Amino acid sequence: MTIELHNNVYCEGEGLPVVLVHGFPVDHRMWDECAEALEAAAVEHGVKRFPIWGPDMPGAGEGPIPSDETSGGRKIWQILTNSFLR
Repeated sequence: MTIELHNNVYCEGEGLPVVLVHGFPVDHRMWDECAEALEAAAVEHGVKRFPIWGPDMPGAGEGPIPSDETSGGRKIWQILTNSFLR
């Protein structure tokens, strides 16, 4: 199974990226100030530019809305429904 993400690139650079992953129910914007501060601190201390990414996870921001088949939504719904109907 493959899930595509929408990636927001805060900063281009060389090497491994710093990947800022948001939680539910927010999107990549929760990292805007942090990414800016991280980049500024790196420049201030003479650190070579490195990539800073903030992907939108499925169902958040510009991320794709996953189907029941790819996310398990139907199964979770059945579990919750069965739990409340007992």
